[in-house]
Amino acid sequence: MAYSDIRVYSKHLQTPNVIHQACIGNWSSQRDYEQAGEQPQKPGQVDMVFAKVRSLFYNGDIEREDAELTIRLFDRDTNSSRIMAVSALQNHIKLVILKSTRRSQFNPVARISEVDLKGTIIGMDFLTSNTDEIAILAVLFHNKETTKYHIATFHFDLQNRLPGPLTIQVGTSQVVSSPSKSIVLLKALPNIDRSLIYVDEEKITLVTVETPTGPGASNTPKHTYRSSLQLPKRDCSEDVNETPSGLFATDMLPLISACATPPPSPNPASDQTLYLGSDTSELYRVNIQHLTLSMQFELISGDRPVGNVMQVLARNQFAIVPVLAEMDQEIVLNTDYLVYSNDYGDGGILAIKEEEEGINLFAITELQNSSPILDFCAREPSLPGRDSLYACSGMKGEGTLKRIRSGVSIESSGSSGQEFFAGATGLWSIKENVGDAFDSFLVISFIQSTKFMRSGEVGSLEDIVDGCGLDLTQPTVNAGRLWNGVIFQVLRSGVIVAEVASGTRHVWQSDDGIITSACLVKEGVLLLGQISAGVSSLLLLEFKNDTAGDLEHVPNSSKVIAKITLKAEPTTVHCWTQWSNSLEGVVPGVDRGDILCCIGTLEPAVIVYQIKSNEMLEIYSESLSQAGLENVAIPHSICLLKGHKGHLKILVGLRDGGIITYDWVASQEQPFSHSPISGMGMTLPRLFKVGVLPVKFVFSCNGFVFIVDHCDLQLVTLMGSSKYTHQTLALGRTPRRILDITSKKLLLVASVGEGFPFAESRLHLIDPDRASYEPAMEKQHVVAEFVLKQGEAVYCLAEWKIPRPGKSDAVYICIGTGLFSPTGSKASAGTPKSGRLIVLSVKQSKKVERKSRKFELDLRWAMGMQNPVIAMSTFMDMKLLISNGAVLKLFALDLEKKTLVERASYTGLSPIVQISTQGSMICTGTKRDSICFYEYQPGVNGERGFDKIAFLKSARFAKMISDCIAISPEFVVGVDMSGGIFGVGYSQEDPNCQHTLLDRFSFHLGEIVNRIRLARIWPADIRSMAGIRLLQTANKNTPGEALTLQTSDYSKPSGGQLSSWILLPWTTPEHSASADAGFSSQALIGCSLLGSILGFWRLRPQVYQILSLLQSTVQTTYECRPILGNSHDRYRSLSSPGANTIDGNLLAQFLRLDHALQVQMITRAIGMGRIVEEWIRQTGMSPQEHEFFTSVLKTDAVDGTAIATQCLAHPQEQTLCRTTNTICHILRYLQNIDWHQQ
Repeated sequence: MAYSDIRVYSKHLQTPNVIHQACIGNWSSQRDYEQAGEQPQKPGQVDMVFAKVRSLFYNGDIEREDAELTIRLFDRDTNSSRIMAVSALQNHIKLVILKSTRRSQFNPVARISEVDLKGTIIGMDFLTSNTDEIAILAVLFHNKETTKYHIATFHFDLQNRLPGPLTIQVGTSQVVSSPSKSIVLLKALPNIDRSLIYVDEEKITLVTVETPTGPGASNTPKHTYRSSLQLPKRDCSEDVNETPSGLFATDMLPLISACATPPPSPNPASDQTLYLGSDTSELYRVNIQHLTLSMQFELISGDRPVGNVMQVLARNQFAIVPVLAEMDQEIVLNTDYLVYSNDYGDGGILAIKEEEEGINLFAITELQNSSPILDFCAREPSLPGRDSLYACSGMKGEGTLKRIRSGVSIESSGSSGQEFFAGATGLWSIKENVGDAFDSFLVISFIQSTKFMRSGEVGSLEDIVDGCGLDLTQPTVNAGRLWNGVIFQVLRSGVIVAEVASGTRHVWQSDDGIITSACLVKEGVLLLGQISAGVSSLLLLEFKNDTAGDLEHVPNSSKVIAKITLKAEPTTVHCWTQWSNSLEGVVPGVDRGDILCCIGTLEPAVIVYQIKSNEMLEIYSESLSQAGLENVAIPHSICLLKGHKGHLKILVGLRDGGIITYDWVASQEQPFSHSPISGMGMTLPRLFKVGVLPVKFVFSCNGFVFIVDHCDLQLVTLMGSSKYTHQTLALGRTPRRILDITSKKLLLVASVGEGFPFAESRLHLIDPDRASYEPAMEKQHVVAEFVLKQGEAVYCLAEWKIPRPGKSDAVYICIGTGLFSPTGSKASAGTPKSGRLIVLSVKQSKKVERKSRKFELDLRWAMGMQNPVIAMSTFMDMKLLISNGAVLKLFALDLEKKTLVERASYTGLSPIVQISTQGSMICTGTKRDSICFYEYQPGVNGERGFDKIAFLKSARFAKMISDCIAISPEFVVGVDMSGGIFGVGYSQEDPNCQHTLLDRFSFHLGEIVNRIRLARIWPADIRSMAGIRLLQTANKNTPGEALTLQTSDYSKPSGGQLSSWILLPWTTPEHSASADAGFSSQALIGCSLLGSILGFWRLRPQVYQILSLLQSTVQTTYECRPILGNSHDRYRSLSSPGANTIDGNLLAQFLRLDHALQVQMITRAIGMGRIVEEWIRQTGMSPQEHEFFTSVLKTDAVDGTAIATQCLAHPQEQTLCRTTNTICHILRYLQNIDWHQQ
């Protein structure tokens, strides 16, 4: 594969998790909306804006700024924000007067003024004022010349409408605080007029501000420093192994990291509540008396580390009658809803409720935060679709290993507990009559019996033992309402239908088999899954009342009206009765009255049938077999959820505790995926685990209930909007490095914990299959540990496989470390003085079962090094490359002596931080010299000769590399500490490569990416999901009788075709000589310190031409411009000149625009039509596929509503429409693509 022409598509797969700022408010008033002709906001709606690391979010548009910003809003009128202050890191503040504006033409700036001060700005806030004529901005800053902290207040005259700068009065005072103590934050007090507090390392101090009453520069605002409150000391002995003295003293003051106040109280002279959070898990509540200005502390939580952001979302007030009789006045209590961030763990939203006895705290939800991600691995799957990212996430006690998978997550809303439903195998809630508002009966099946219960008036359940007509001595297969007043019970031996009121019943007996599954098709008709001697079948069983002719009586006859044979035993059946009429028009080919049913079989497989006039026609089948895997994905339960815009979601519960989800939509709206029948809207399925034993769905509505582990009912909600699911594997330490031990299906994690005088490093061997959600079992996934020397830090890990003749490969784990030298009782400067190369082996205990397997990390040997071992890589012929400072060393394994022998070395100019190899080519990343290429030259006399590492070339631009990966012997991709990604190449034939490596592409990400990994490549014709190989079969019945799902004259390409037309894989498998052979969309994956997941794909040159021309147009379009007006090209070239890269985040805005505006933008892109037509011609697509690409693609607005996309009538404009539609299809494919999906 040639690497001389590299074109890259970049996008965020997961945006940053860390929150650096939050702003709560109602952005537009009622009258402003009425004047603009738009709909007002709903009463009580709260808008929340998060600033995630140099990002300002407003209405979904994002612009990243290179300079650090602090933003504060002044909102005297509760309906609209009037003035905004934006500060630089030091010396400068910009004031923006805001006005009402329309969303379609966003221009809220009425006036801009600036103020200057001399110092580093730490914090600022607008003070509460009793008049609308002025606004007061308080600023806390540090003057480097005087080394003092100061508070400045700027008083703005809002009544001045004259052009020019605002009239400002400034008051400045030196902060009253110990010179050796840092001041960490400043906060205004909404309930106390013209007052603020500041917090240093020891205390909280209250300050009031007096505004001059008369005009003139001589009248200067005055600051009065009021009472102070000493911060409470905390006991840290438990955190540092009860160290009584030294670096960690037992009595330490908390370092306050964030502060929040509730909204202003409507009642005058109200006391002020203040919340203070620390990064050491304390959450305090401070009450400030309005009259006396006295302060009082209260600790309300000690296990929630708080980052830089804490905000009160809302306050609810309620009155209670006092318990004491002598108190005749009601007591007003508050509930505050507090959102907080965590810089190195999950944040959350809390409800803090005042009660007569004290304060109660309730956790409402978590705000997931994966940052900082110091390392990650893409676990090598045995089959496509099983790819998981394991990220070293968090720090200290919040340190975890997070498993990140593409899929649909679930959220549990409650659990029944094990007491009532212990041993339950099924549950059915039944209405006696279809028009009843509530369910009347509850049927619970156990392994050897059934419980029948009636619902009482106040929600109670009453056992019915006799006289109901049902058989309660056997387990129930299914139960429900046959028609009004009559319910059915399906047993393994037959079916009972009964009228509960009278106990009258009718029994149908299965004479030639056992019933394994059943469901209601329509009133009076059941679908049964049956097995007999060597035969599996489906039966349509109809019940009638021939005498009365009234469906309100028990039937007196029953017969089988249809029967078909299956290849395997049916394990579950589900008919979509409540959706049947609405399926018309949603699923092509479904007529009114037709019924679709889904069957799960023991094969295992999922089959979809259409029941049409008592005939059952197979329209779709899919195998769920897992070749070579222990678990078998046998369907255990099936249900269907209906979403917005007619989208259907099929859920298949598995016996192994997993859930498979399909999306089924009309073919013209479906995402790109394989389809067994043209027009079929079944998308790529996703799998996620919820337990270890069968999942049984009970009912579906906004949520659904399923039985977990045969002992518990879980009420859960399907989180369809979540693209990635996160599973947390707790460590309680800071994870720094991770290695996927592919031969053992284990993970090795190096972590750092508290210690004295050094932090303690430890290796954890983790079995990810043993992860549990149970709190008591939160660390059962750690199967072995290895403790390193005191003061030893792990820098790199590698798996080394040594071939052995006639045996399996010997597997060793290589660890590179650095040793810190002490100076007295404390660690020296932050660089290690020496290092070690450690080699371990993994041993498994032979007497332990597979499910509870135990391991040991056995030390084989260790070698001391003069410098730390920062990077390493396995090499050809049982060799190992390591970096020892700036020296690149090559070691070979001596099997006889069982030791490592140094064979060659090369001394560079700067320390090597990463090594990657391809064949005999060696690539290194350094701290100052960017990327360097070397060539390994073996000795001419074999083992007795001298090997050599020859330097070839280095990159043109000096960079501080954080990671690099050799894609081929001629091409390397690297990431640097400036937030950029780039590719460089080496070619002996190219004359431009005489002095330096050739630049292939570069792009500024704005985030520091520590690690990049390459996803595995798969043949494009393999459709899979989470390790389940899917074999597709189409309907073999007569075409005229079967359900035809063809809705148009065009044919949608498969995912493999789309991938081969749009993308090129980064690598070519050895068994294929061409990149055009049809492979999956291979991604280059990166994780950043901020918790982002980024994906990079290689584009075909002509697709790059199309998107590059579109990118130039989008960045100059008013509707897509950055909020703060930055140049896109300038920003993406901050770390190095941007080249040959498409910004997927920017182009995603194009799909949000209406069709007419899209066509206007394509009109400005000169030559776009010709390039698109040339690309279509070169793909060789059929006329039907060409018609699909030029058809209209429905897009979604920002608010989720569908945008009508009607092509224009003029012939020339129709040509532009077809070009626009083609580009939209390309962008939609790239927008939906994942790191392991086609």
